[in-house]
Amino acid sequence: MIPGSDTANLSVLGYDPKEFYSGRSPLEALSIGVPMKDTDISYRVNIVTLDDAEPFEKKTIIDHSSDEIDTETSTILLKEAIKGLENEEFQFYPGTAYRHCMIWSHGKAVVLSQPHDHLGEVIAPYLPPEPFLSMMKHSNDVLKNHPINIERKKKGLHPANCFWFWGAGTRPKLSSFE
Repeated sequence: MIPGSDTANLSVLGYDPKEFYSGRSPLEALSIGVPMKDTDISYRVNIVTLDDAEPFEKKTIIDHSSDEIDTETSTILLKEAIKGLENEEFQFYPGTAYRHCMIWSHGKAVVLSQPHDHLGEVIAPYLPPEPFLSMMKHSNDVLKNHPINIERKKKGLHPANCFWFWGAGTRPKLSSFE
């Protein structure tokens, strides 16, 4: 298993990750009250900072947390970027800071790269398949010149200008902690 806070926290709470781990995002989804069905796949949606290179595939990931953007600002950007993306199949939920959630109804779990593992690298080798790639490009088109990001740049902060999907998984089947 990949060592991380998700598997570590399960272990600390007495849940054997080999038995109970179903992915990082579903744990986060349930912790923020996202209703998950057994047929849903949850994905973490980081709002990251990419540079301005063109075409999209030549961009470099600068910051996986957009300078630790605050929850209120990040939620505004999330809601702006999901216009045209949300439907019965794909639902987005605001989380904390740069960390958000997408539920893919009747979707499939795809292993995608963690953004923090590729800081300073060109994104082409780590780009996901469809439908994620189109959603990433859409988010970048909407967010790169958003007034909030223009102000962030003026303040010397990284813009929160693109979605990055990862951490897929199904609803965990945890026995009661009590």
